[in-house]
Amino acid sequence: MKFIGSLFLFVLSFSVLGNEQETIENFYGTFGYPGDRLIIYPASQQSVVFYISLHSGPPNYSGSSMFGKATLRDGKLYHSSYTFDSEDYRCEFVISMESNKAKITMLTSNRKCGFLRYGLDGTYTRMSKTPESKVQDNFTDFVCYLEDIANQLRETNEVKARNTYSCAKLRKNN
Repeated sequence: MKFIGSLFLFVLSFSVLGNEQETIENFYGTFGYPGDRLIIYPASQQSVVFYISLHSGPPNYSGSSMFGKATLRDGKLYHSSYTFDSEDYRCEFVISMESNKAKITMLTSNRKCGFLRYGLDGTYTRMSKTPESKVQDNFTDFVCYLEDIANQLRETNEVKARNTYSCAKLRKNN
């Protein structure tokens, strides 16, 4: 009887561990809907490039977006950066997968991530398992190729592109 109980606990521990440990590939994709979207693009075995864009409609038609790096740790993607190169503006959040949805949980305030009116917290439904590879600026003709940011991340271990313009310049510099 002790053997069966031990065997049950052994099998249970493997099934629990298997469920807790998301692989990085499970995060890849495009999430959200046309106004608000999250793109998670592959960079390495432990990190991804992400793009978040939040926009509102009438009457303001305003929005915010950001590019960044997130690292896989304990089955979740963690992001930490300095928005304005200041210790006071540390932007931190976690992305976890819940079924076919990416859930962002803020660890600091949205303001520290540069999103003054918008909350990043929330659940973004998967639109595609294949992440979009480029981002078109809403107000200019600049195009950002996420592979260029992934290459920058592989070379420097950081994402320096802060907006679509600086990302578009990466393509011109290659």
